[in-house]
Amino acid sequence: MFSLTGQARPDSDFGLKLSEVPSVHVNFAERGIPAFRLLAGFERPTSALRFLPTGKDSRNLVASPELRNGVAVAGAVLFRAINAPSEELLGLRARR
Repeated sequence: MFSLTGQARPDSDFGLKLSEVPSVHVNFAERGIPAFRLLAGFERPTSALRFLPTGKDSRNLVASPELRNGVAVAGAVLFRAINAPSEELLGLRARR
């Protein structure tokens, strides 16, 4: 299932990691409002993908290919969510 596997496609190499800190995204999701935050670099301390959005962040901290990849992943997740079968979406609502 999409929401449990975190996969945009069955052959995706995309992993799901639940946050260990409070998140407004979880609050939205628990109320049935689609929300997620795309983060990466958890297991790679030197990865530019470890940066969180702050006022001091700028494009020069992350290489363009990494930004493009982030957009591609977010787009794939969105596409998968938009095209999810009705039964799957109803199942998400039932688990709230």
